[in-house]
Amino acid sequence: SKPNPQPNEELMAQTKELAAEIEGTIADIRFQMGILYELREDYDRAKTSCWGAVHVYHAAGQTGHEEIVKQKLKLIESARESKAKRKEIHAKAEGLARRVAFVTDPDHQRSIKCEIIETLNEVLKLEKKNLGWEHPVVANTMMKIGAWFFEQNLVDEALQVMEPAVSILETQIGPYHPMTGKALLSIASVYNDEERWEQAQKYYKRALSALRACVAVDRPREGATLYHLGVALYSSGRFEEAMESLSDSLLAYTAAGLGIHPDTAHVWVAMGNVYRLRNEWEDAVMAYANALAVVRDMHWIAKHEEAMVPAECIVYR
Repeated sequence: SKPNPQPNEELMAQTKELAAEIEGTIADIRFQMGILYELREDYDRAKTSCWGAVHVYHAAGQTGHEEIVKQKLKLIESARESKAKRKEIHAKAEGLARRVAFVTDPDHQRSIKCEIIETLNEVLKLEKKNLGWEHPVVANTMMKIGAWFFEQNLVDEALQVMEPAVSILETQIGPYHPMTGKALLSIASVYNDEERWEQAQKYYKRALSALRACVAVDRPREGATLYHLGVALYSSGRFEEAMESLSDSLLAYTAAGLGIHPDTAHVWVAMGNVYRLRNEWEDAVMAYANALAVVRDMHWIAKHEEAMVPAECIVYR
């Protein structure tokens, strides 16, 4: 009879280690799915995913991870219970925001905007208590507060709220999530309006990475981001990088079927500005001519579409 082969202890140890790593990865994925389900307010699936992670962590003896997920389960239940109240306060803030548009008195406007910030701070306190301090929903509310600070030209106050919010989003749902990308764009816009070009470029680039990582890329938003990045670049004298960004913006708009669109005209004007600053006059004239051609085509299309509408359907005001 043949002797029984001796087990390879090293191979068995490696196999066991690999199996534990795979199980840990599965648990991590289940936990992340739980977080995303909770963001969608699908609390039952969120709890099911998290409990799946708990069982794997428990079997693997990873008590630290197990306790973190158990704490998350408590917060999910708390989120379910506080959902109605949180929505009610957010609805109040949205109602106040709609009122601002119809108020012409500057002092009255300022008063309503301050009330909006107070209301958002109220719901923020509730969200931190029931969802946790580093929750994406908390970050989203912080971004709203920052936007209303910026509405009142309180730039430092806006950035003090918005930048930590982005850090929360990058940590909790990742740097390539659409929500993170939108938050990065908001901060980039603040720096852009303040003509702080270096900071604006940094945030536009990070937002661009997030937008392009999405399964379905939002081409118009990508085009707009590339345009603003290009403007920030040429405003700080980085002409070559600006032209590359603006050219990519045109490609994004064309891919979205927006070759003839006001935003495309803006891109051509920006390219003309870069050529002009580089004393490349012929190219500048050509870029401005392209912008003019886009505007003319838009007018022609508008007239053509109006001509196709039956006279009895046209309402004159």
